[in-house]
Amino acid sequence: MTDSPPVKRRYRLTALFLAPIVLGVTFSAHSGAIDDGAVLDDHWHQKGLRENGWSYSELMRTLVIEPAQFTHIWWQDKPVRWAYGRPAFIVLMKLVYHTLGGDNPAALHWFSIALHLICVLLVWRMAWLLTASLPWSTLAALLFGIYAQSIVTVAWPSSQNVVIQTTLTVAALLLYWRASGLTARRPVEKPATQAISLETEQAPRLRPGWFATCLALWIVALFTKENALLLAPIAVAFDFAVGGWKQIRARMPAYAAFAVIGVAFLAWRFNAVTDPLPDVYFRHLHGEGAEYATWLVAKLLHYICATVWLAPMTVGPTGRYDPWTTATGDCLLMLGIVAISFGMYVAAARRTRGWWIWPAWIVLAVLPVTPVIATPHSGYLPGVGFVLALATAGAAIRGVVWRRMAFVGACAYCVAMAPFAMFCRWQWDSVIAAERFVPACMATAPPEATVTDVYLIDVPFINVYAKPRLDLTMGPLFASVRVHALTFAPDPVVAPERAFVEELDAHTFRLRVDGPKLFSRLMGRFLIEGFRAEGPFNSGDVVHSDGFEVTIEDGDAAGVRSLLFRFDKPLSDPTQAFYLTSAHFGAARIRFGDDRRAPPPQSEPELLRAAWRISEAIGDPIATIFPPIPEDDDGLAPPLTAEQRERVRMWWSIRVTPEMVSQIWDRRAEVDHYLKDREELPHSREWAGKVIRTDLYLSGPPFDDPRPHAARAPDQKSSE
Repeated sequence: MTDSPPVKRRYRLTALFLAPIVLGVTFSAHSGAIDDGAVLDDHWHQKGLRENGWSYSELMRTLVIEPAQFTHIWWQDKPVRWAYGRPAFIVLMKLVYHTLGGDNPAALHWFSIALHLICVLLVWRMAWLLTASLPWSTLAALLFGIYAQSIVTVAWPSSQNVVIQTTLTVAALLLYWRASGLTARRPVEKPATQAISLETEQAPRLRPGWFATCLALWIVALFTKENALLLAPIAVAFDFAVGGWKQIRARMPAYAAFAVIGVAFLAWRFNAVTDPLPDVYFRHLHGEGAEYATWLVAKLLHYICATVWLAPMTVGPTGRYDPWTTATGDCLLMLGIVAISFGMYVAAARRTRGWWIWPAWIVLAVLPVTPVIATPHSGYLPGVGFVLALATAGAAIRGVVWRRMAFVGACAYCVAMAPFAMFCRWQWDSVIAAERFVPACMATAPPEATVTDVYLIDVPFINVYAKPRLDLTMGPLFASVRVHALTFAPDPVVAPERAFVEELDAHTFRLRVDGPKLFSRLMGRFLIEGFRAEGPFNSGDVVHSDGFEVTIEDGDAAGVRSLLFRFDKPLSDPTQAFYLTSAHFGAARIRFGDDRRAPPPQSEPELLRAAWRISEAIGDPIATIFPPIPEDDDGLAPPLTAEQRERVRMWWSIRVTPEMVSQIWDRRAEVDHYLKDREELPHSREWAGKVIRTDLYLSGPPFDDPRPHAARAPDQKSSE
């Protein structure tokens, strides 16, 4: 490789030609996010952006998420709160969303995509400085542009802080390169054995202007997300890799500046945010020292594996208490993937100066979030280290044949990343559809103006933000309505197949579920360990709440099968509205004590299909007498007996109201597209399970149920 002016000019022209291609591919991979609107945490953040002012306290309050402020959860007996020290992030978000965007979420999506495009260019520049190879640097930029963990990160405004922080961190690192005089001496250009000769050279003078700009960007990055702290050790590592101890000694004033800023930031951070994150979302140490330590190792291993391999960075084996014993094969699989990847990297890059920097980058990027449940946006910053490691190793391979083979292999990996990124986009579309399914179904039978309390039954936890979303979609009349979650589904996205609501008297109904129990598996662990200090429920437990009490009929640490809800007011009181979420309908209105009749559909097959859909949607036990009926099938297999048909007709004439027919049957076309899109998530897990049963792809066996609470006897009663 030569740096002669003609060669530089040719490479610059080639890069200018390739830039629109790289940016175009990147934009096409992320452009679908523009119309995503608000999803999950966005609802609460954007409500705060609209209603709160610009003062420091108001901005910090916008970052606080406290479910009790918008959803009443009757078993919650301890504070549940997410608080973040990220003022720079919320200032930029308010500026883009509220001031420039006119409270339109699309402005935030455009901003995230623009930041990602800038970050791709910065990664491209960094890869070029490392390798002096246009093919490898271009491949690194292209791979990061469509990197699987970037799909959700860029699409979700609430994870925009990660995109801002990463972009600023990479930009600050490039500025430090220039400030420290590293740009002219590429680590890949000379083998590490020649680095000793640099000890006899005079270390370049630190350029104060560039360094001051570097520090300014770093400070903004820190107040956007804490992971930007990795810049300081990475800068020191590059100084050592390129200039040895002489460079280190010459840069002591710069390191002192890094140290002062870093310590001051940490002091502010721990003083500004004192609330612990909820259990399970963040696994705290509760005395199980050895198990916790091995869990952290597995968690770190999962983060690294999902960074370098085509795997979703979502939960993984660390959704278990002790994955090394309960998911040993998954842990060994991750260990094998990471070991082979690292071995190949070392074999290719070991002759370069600072080959260890990019593995260190990946580890440092995920280390602060190791106890936190794995989510895709945690993979964005380490993704930079991964693609730069790939470029560094590829450009360092000796021998034309081997280098070409490595480039072909890297291109194949990039090609494989494209459909996997598309798959991640489908998964995100499924999450969006699942969240919107419930409000869309509620809109087909909205609560009347007299309603003051809405009760959601078996709603997936993904709908925990139903209240702020419904405030926008249903208008000011809904603003004063209080939303209660009577139960959350065992799956965070999909409701159970069968749940039965049985009215016992004017004030009481029973909820019974088939299949997975309520408060079970990983979702149950979060609902119990995160929200309830007294631990799992036992049969006979009674919890007194605001306006009703709950009795656990059938329950233990592994979950709850049956509950009794007794309300102070009659169930049919006009101030109350009940909605049941089922696998095939997001929110069916349950009208207790209603004896109105509805005429049956004209044809018998239509009657049976409608009856099945309605009974399943409202949780009526009639659903147990016949199997699910395909809506495009005119017949039944097996057919119903005459007695079963008569029971269906009797049930219809007694229980089905015109409102039910209108909401669940006549208006099903208004909501079924959400149902179809939502199915991408469970179907993908199902198909992954046909290939491999592993937590790495969320296709393993069910996650662990909550553990029994040692402080409670089996028959101990609880009350709020």
